[in-house]
Amino acid sequence: MDDAVGLLREMVPCDGVYLKIGEEERSDGAVPPREALAAAAKAFAAGRTDAGDDPVVTDALAEEFPSAYAEIPGVAGVIYLPLSDPQHGETHDMLVFMRREAERDVHWLGEQTRANRSTPVSPRREFALWRETVAGRSLPWARAAEEALDLGEDIRAAVTARKNAHLADLARYDTLTGLPNRRYLEEFGARLSSTRRSRVAAIFLDLDDFKDVNDDYGHDVGDAVLAALGRRIAGVTRDRDLPARLAGDEFVVLCRDVEPKEAHAIAARLVEALVAPLDIDGQEFSIGVSAGVAMGSASESFENLLRAADQAMYRAKREGTDVEHA
Repeated sequence: MDDAVGLLREMVPCDGVYLKIGEEERSDGAVPPREALAAAAKAFAAGRTDAGDDPVVTDALAEEFPSAYAEIPGVAGVIYLPLSDPQHGETHDMLVFMRREAERDVHWLGEQTRANRSTPVSPRREFALWRETVAGRSLPWARAAEEALDLGEDIRAAVTARKNAHLADLARYDTLTGLPNRRYLEEFGARLSSTRRSRVAAIFLDLDDFKDVNDDYGHDVGDAVLAALGRRIAGVTRDRDLPARLAGDEFVVLCRDVEPKEAHAIAARLVEALVAPLDIDGQEFSIGVSAGVAMGSASESFENLLRAADQAMYRAKREGTDVEHA
């Protein structure tokens, strides 16, 4: 990303460039402290009558945005491009190009002062070459501003696409345990069925009498127990297996490239890990677990495989055994 920021500075000639996207912050050249830039960004929004999330292009910062200039003194020219809307008091994602003051002479044909006119609307009386020294401004952005605005739009679109992808990804995971959820499991199972793999096992896990934990200790403790058990499940499965929280106190592990004897061994290992005493804030819990195992075939759907594992789990619960097979 550092190289990319340097490239931005080459594309839009400036003394410094700053880019903030989420928790990532990068800069190149002469750039004020990030806290000062964040304060200047808020000053841009507060000091405007138009939409506060629109870009700002100025080569006279002190004159046009004095409150922003107070935060970043020494910066005369700014192109400020908000890349996202602020959430929960956070600062915009932003792209900022900055230029220092560039004192320069401007040549006019005829003095521009009132002394050179009979009335404010009269033509000038003489047109001798006149020169004015301009200070407090940067070099005009001119066409560089168009380049910067185009870059800002491209980056904003990329940021939005990345955030949408992240939200879609979050929708496939259980927020409590961090394991894949039912939606992810179903999508994965559908893909697995389409590959016609013949060595697939579903291990259905159900906690025994977990309702008593919630009733006796409260849902916060119950959630802590579920989160800890989710970590244990993830810790004892193989890399190529998919552990998921199906709903409530139900978990499923899909095992690929596995024979029936190996599937049984994985299920037994899961039960052993889950029934081990668990400490939550000094309180010890012993949770019972029932497991059902179903093997998949090339012609069997994922839904049928999951249903068979569920039925085997209920048989284990009725018969008081740890693991039953479909």
